[in-house]
Amino acid sequence: MYVVVGCSECHGFWVHDGTGETAGCPGCGTRHRLDRLKMFARTDTVEAARTARGALLAARDGHDPATIPGYADLEDDVADPLVTDRDVLEAHGIDPDIVAAVEASPPSPSDRATRVERTIVSLEEPTIEEVVAAVEDVPAETVTTIVEELIHNGAVVRTDDGLRVV
Repeated sequence: MYVVVGCSECHGFWVHDGTGETAGCPGCGTRHRLDRLKMFARTDTVEAARTARGALLAARDGHDPATIPGYADLEDDVADPLVTDRDVLEAHGIDPDIVAAVEASPPSPSDRATRVERTIVSLEEPTIEEVVAAVEDVPAETVTTIVEELIHNGAVVRTDDGLRVV
């Protein structure tokens, strides 16, 4: 069972599943005892409750509820975007195929901080010494500095077992 209830504080309507003792208004956050809320509609399906809520909102705003489309119709309309990402890119003179190729390519492993982070993940909570030994072609002092910066910035935490990427 689904009910459409109204908030006595902000006068908003929302769909509730009718269970529990209290309900929180999604508009203003006020908690209400469910048995004291005014129930404007009671339905068997969530779709019917959404439609009832839409009709209440339409009537409150001075519209004829019969002219308002149902949620199923609106969901179908939203499924097909009016403007695609490709349209926006082309309108700005950007080749969408190049953007797709860049998005598909993996990030460059040459970035030292990225390489250090990946090493921490791959070693499963290693010590700093294990990370220094595992990262190739980066001086040990640099790796140590990068690890300390990652810890300081909150990207990596020290645990009893070693280092972990957050």
